[in-house]
Amino acid sequence: MLSRLLLFCLLSTTLGCQAHLRGRQGQTAVAGPESATLPFFRDPRVNDKVFLSVRLEDGKDYLFLVDTGSSVTVISREVSDTLDIKTELRSGRLVGLSGSVPWRAGVLESVGIGPFTLHNVEVAVDVPGMPTRVGLVPLAGILGNNALAQFQLAIDYPGNTIDLALGAMVLPNSATAMFFDGQHPLVRGTIQANRGETIVRQPVVLEIDTGSRGLMVSGRSQAGLEAVAEEGDEPILGIGAADGTPTRNLIQSTRRISVQETSFGGAVISRPITATWLNFNTKTSSAKNVGMPGLVGYEVFKTHKLMLDYIGRKMALVPSGTPQAATDVHRWYLRQLQRRRKPQDRLTTVKVELWLGEMANAKKHLARLVRGPHPLPAAVVLQARIDRDSGSLEKARALLESLTVRQLAEEGELLAWVNTLWLSGEIAHAVEVAQTATVLVPDDTASWVAFADALRAAGRPVEARSALSEATQIMGNPDAFLLRRAWLAVEEGDSHGALTHFRRLIELEPADGIAQWLYAMQAGNDRRSELIRQDLERVHKRLHSGEGPLDFMAAAWSVLGEKDRAERYMSEGKARDCGRAPTPANQDNCEAWYQALIGKDLDDARQRIERVITTQPDKAEFLDTLAVVLEAQGEYGAARDAAVRAASHAPTDTYLLVQAARLQAKVRDTENSE
Repeated sequence: MLSRLLLFCLLSTTLGCQAHLRGRQGQTAVAGPESATLPFFRDPRVNDKVFLSVRLEDGKDYLFLVDTGSSVTVISREVSDTLDIKTELRSGRLVGLSGSVPWRAGVLESVGIGPFTLHNVEVAVDVPGMPTRVGLVPLAGILGNNALAQFQLAIDYPGNTIDLALGAMVLPNSATAMFFDGQHPLVRGTIQANRGETIVRQPVVLEIDTGSRGLMVSGRSQAGLEAVAEEGDEPILGIGAADGTPTRNLIQSTRRISVQETSFGGAVISRPITATWLNFNTKTSSAKNVGMPGLVGYEVFKTHKLMLDYIGRKMALVPSGTPQAATDVHRWYLRQLQRRRKPQDRLTTVKVELWLGEMANAKKHLARLVRGPHPLPAAVVLQARIDRDSGSLEKARALLESLTVRQLAEEGELLAWVNTLWLSGEIAHAVEVAQTATVLVPDDTASWVAFADALRAAGRPVEARSALSEATQIMGNPDAFLLRRAWLAVEEGDSHGALTHFRRLIELEPADGIAQWLYAMQAGNDRRSELIRQDLERVHKRLHSGEGPLDFMAAAWSVLGEKDRAERYMSEGKARDCGRAPTPANQDNCEAWYQALIGKDLDDARQRIERVITTQPDKAEFLDTLAVVLEAQGEYGAARDAAVRAASHAPTDTYLLVQAARLQAKVRDTENSE
């Protein structure tokens, strides 16, 4: 041990090395210099998490989330298997936002964070609800407080650096007390919230959580905030959700609070933040995390440097150092991949290059994997997807035709291929391919869903329903594929079945606007119309103010004849969605979309979307808008053709498939009635 520390000091003179070793035998101990400053990584899509490169005992670098809201360090099952970590079931449960779960514990002999090495770090292994990826990057684990508490740390959010120190960090006089029980760091602060003319200023005690996106309060102890809160339902994601749990199963009743000012760690943040209030009524059945404190996270910290002194039990928010650009986690991952030589790693490299917009490198590297006598099937599928997305449907088709049914299934492309076939009119071929897949890979859900789609297109709804039933059984979720099941019932003429499925879907997923729109279309008589109105009223009351699928909500009420309400939702939706469109084309598409859904200003809508289609003729989103505009103008044949084109460019999108099928049926019905 001494020789290793001496060698480390010789290699680390630029960091002012002085060896430190803390911890008793059998407990976590840390060796390293007095302090060091490290860069951290972010995912620029969301930007609210901090990630570090961590060396584990095999000498390799892994990506970890820095999470002061986690009491224990967590590793994925893949990392545990790679390092052959021995685990044992522990008493008690890990509590998270989505509930509580039992856990298995192991020990990492060595955890390297920059120039520091931690020894004997206890870890929880394969915890349900832990994210597995950051974009395309595998997430190895979470650095929790049993590791972080060995340090004083300062996370400079604008500066994109993290300081780690072993007693050398001095916090400013503005620092406030931090309560730390060995698992959770808590801090006292103040929030000021308002609703209309009502203003409430209230002290709170919240957990410091660098893994949390925003500001959350919990429990009935927050009494007084009712006056500035509004209620609704939303999914609460986090530790405690079993693997594969549908988002719909994580919906909780929450309150939202418009916070105008917060005060934590000696800093006053005068910036609007929407806070979430959980468990405001602990008797509600949706409460899955009763007893948890609230959380203060990124939205409060993001303009400052967060300083946490676990040793001295203090917390401070101070002005940031020099702002600098964050390093995308995908850049870090690309460097790791470039050291590897397996074909699958080369394919992953291509995917990361595409993610980063390095198109020339990606195309060059992908071409090498596709060419040759034995092309990599996964590479062929990726090239086909790129071609299809860019409008080269024939190129994509030629590539996929070179693969066997089993290869298509193994690479997750079977459903897209089967739907491509029936959309192009080759229905018998689609049925044959899908049926073959159910024989070759009978335990693959996609095989049965593809079979159901092909059978529906062939006009065999009873068999299609049986195939969907098989897929549902394999999923083990009785509420799987509700949108497909509902539309199949519509085509089968089973109005009661359709209503049942649509009602169940909007009840489970109140933000599923597509289902609301299609549900409203089933209003065939006054009695049914009233039922649908009541259901939609109930669903919309569950949504937080200003949220939800305002486009489809407008469409649903327009179908039901409530034009004023439809126009109100359209106006709100345009203001919310169209104003933040990234390009003029997207803004035109947004305006045309909203107008077409309620049949308003259709000439203007058509001019807008045709202008967009002229420059971008192969984008599924734009083609779908064109279809809705044409349908609103009564041009059903042209609408069908646009919908089929849209689905052909995105043949796994259930909504686009239903749109194509719906408009095909509408054209048939119109022709039969003439």
